Amino acid sequence: MFSTSALAASSGSCGATGSSVNYSYDSSTKTLTITGTGAIKDYSDVSTILTRVPWYDYRDECTSLVIGEGVTRIGNRAFYKMTALERATLPSTLTEIGEYAFAGAGFRNVIVLPKKIERLEANAFSGATLWGIVLPESLVYISGRALSCWCGSSLVLFEVYIPSSVKYIEPGAFDGAGKEIIYVSSEEQTKTFSEGWAESRYSPSEVVIT
Repeated sequence: MFSTSALAASSGSCGATGSSVNYSYDSSTKTLTITGTGAIKDYSDVSTILTRVPWYDYRDECTSLVIGEGVTRIGNRAFYKMTALERATLPSTLTEIGEYAFAGAGFRNVIVLPKKIERLEANAFSGATLWGIVLPESLVYISGRALSCWCGSSLVLFEVYIPSSVKYIEPGAFDGAGKEIIYVSSEEQTKTFSEGWAESRYSPSEVVIT
């Protein structure tokens, strides 16, 4: 069967302004590798060739993502709807994950975020088929729908531990993510969160003070 990925570039630049970041794709191992220093650029409309990610044609076959040390930010929609993705290796230098960065991605396992992550932008993992996520003690801000569920997706976070470092959670951050138990270190911590931070339209969350 003819594959559109045969026509796609297998390497190139993907860095934001002022950054030096490159990508390469190995079709034999189905691995996308990102290397360099600085931020991966933001992408927008996936339907337009000028604004979508350069690895767009591999999104339905790429099973492994490796982001090297030195990369500090994952740009908006960088790995949006990479449905075949099973695993991701993230660098210790990563501090921010952009909007829709992993929205709709595959995974089907637990992902551990690096210890320097400070912020999850809106819809960062929305609709991803995560079985769980480990949030680091460096995390400060969780944006709206960062860990939400799209109708029909299989994201179910059974237990989520909110680190004591988190200062603010926007409304709907866990919207529709399944019937999960959210653990927080103290009631005092939740006073800085937005009203309705734990609310879900479909399955009410249980908040436990540890």
